[in-house]
Amino acid sequence: MRILWTCVLILISTLSAAAVPRQVWSCEGINSTGFKWEDDNWETFNFFPTNYLLTIGEGGTAATLIFDGHQWSFRDCVHSNVFLCTSRVGNTLIMNLASGQGAVSSIVAIALPPDGDIASSFIERIQCTKV
Repeated sequence: MRILWTCVLILISTLSAAAVPRQVWSCEGINSTGFKWEDDNWETFNFFPTNYLLTIGEGGTAATLIFDGHQWSFRDCVHSNVFLCTSRVGNTLIMNLASGQGAVSSIVAIALPPDGDIASSFIERIQCTKV
């Protein structure tokens, strides 16, 4: 009987995950701030906001974010009314699915300051619209 209930719970969770359709969102950066590595030092910096294309995969557990020639892929995202994804290298995406308000951030460069190169770490507020 325990095996039967386990199978039923797995089936229900699989069906509910598959019930989340693929979604595409167009996101506009509102404001962006962070740090820029210059002259062997981290300097506070206000970045120009950018535009993003967010694709949430069917089931809602994976996403792709495309911006300025970059593509971030996320796995193991969690969602309810708030969609949250983090990567192993410090990139994060969070968005309220009802309002489209959210934020994108990248902090990996802070832990690994480059040797003479230019790098940045930022957080940007975004407003998204479902396409």
